[in-house]
Amino acid sequence: MLTIRAIAMVAALLAFGAFLYSQVAGTRELRRKRLLQLGDRSPIEFDEFWSRFYFSSRLQRDRVEYIRKQLASALEIPAALLHPDDRFAVELRPPKNRWVVEDSAFSLLVLTRTLEKKYDRHVDLRSVKSVDEYIRAFCEPLGVAPERPAGADPLA
Repeated sequence: MLTIRAIAMVAALLAFGAFLYSQVAGTRELRRKRLLQLGDRSPIEFDEFWSRFYFSSRLQRDRVEYIRKQLASALEIPAALLHPDDRFAVELRPPKNRWVVEDSAFSLLVLTRTLEKKYDRHVDLRSVKSVDEYIRAFCEPLGVAPERPAGADPLA
């Protein structure tokens, strides 16, 4: 009886160890796939990111930088690879996988709730389609009509 229990215990530990290994190895694979989805884009450090996309805006520089870093962390992507026109459902969508639990959507939800409390705002993630919209949702001064990005359709 003791032998059967010991064998069952060892089998359970081996199965659990295999599961943990698959999660760790799978997480690395997901990060690799996520970076492949972004293609071979050049990194944009924050100073260039700010000057190219937000310099002429009324957004606070330090808040834009903070939001970008937090968003990159939640998505497990280097901040330098995030571009304002990246869409959550296209360029930043979770890679397809069978075995590993993809938690970037949950991480984004947790980040959003944290930022809502920090900046006393409500952001409906269903209406936020891109990195730019996410940054502006938390950085636009309250009570001011949102700016349209350069080249945006005025009828949209």
